[in-house]
Amino acid sequence: MAFSPSLEIGRRIDLGIGVLRAYARAGLTYWNDNDWSRDVTFEGMAAGDAGHANVFDGNEFYGRGTLGAELISTRSLAMRFEYQTRATTTS
Repeated sequence: MAFSPSLEIGRRIDLGIGVLRAYARAGLTYWNDNDWSRDVTFEGMAAGDAGHANVFDGNEFYGRGTLGAELISTRSLAMRFEYQTRATTTS
């Protein structure tokens, strides 16, 4: 299970052609089980096919950051631009 709180701050700017919403978001993700493996098989696999394993061997905490802008025009057209980054320490 993962827990991912974040905080967003922003500003609404009224334009003649619509509304611009600029924002910044920061948060972190905490994984309580950061080292797991799940065996996967599929129905109807060929005889002798052993399937595969999904493996996650990562860190307990990940930091996240987002900068973005959303433009909503008076004609109900919406455009969003975002830059996202994630950071963690090496284990």
